[in-house]
Amino acid sequence: MLTLALTAATMLAADPCTLITKPEAATVTGKAPTTVLSYGPENDPETRSKVTWCVMSGAPVGIIVYVDEYSTPAAATKVMTPARIIELMDPSIKVEPEAGLGDRAFWAWSDESARMVVIRGGTVLSIVIGGVELTKAGTKRAAARAIAVKALTRM
Repeated sequence: MLTLALTAATMLAADPCTLITKPEAATVTGKAPTTVLSYGPENDPETRSKVTWCVMSGAPVGIIVYVDEYSTPAAATKVMTPARIIELMDPSIKVEPEAGLGDRAFWAWSDESARMVVIRGGTVLSIVIGGVELTKAGTKRAAARAIAVKALTRM
């Protein structure tokens, strides 16, 4: 019975939908999401990571929280580079280092979308912001950082 309890606790801790609350999401989107759906885990054959994600939608601006688990911290750092972030988003985005989060972090944005990426050990947390009514996504940096800090405490 103890083994089952530990397994359930581990599974809940890995669920990206538990990392950010609806009120926290609203600080970025302007409105609390009405739908929260968890996906994964799936193995990414390209990066060799295990990926789980949470879609928080229902507002004109939504959030997707990704958690990528790599076999080692070196693997996470090797894969999640500014070039990889540009590949995941759009060639026109800007990527800057984000000091003081995890082992390494980046803020990436365009007018239409933004992503806070935090590498901690062998895990990569990505918070993606986008939607039909999102304008000037770069202005969401402080709010995205604040929810990333909260999410990291829950990982």
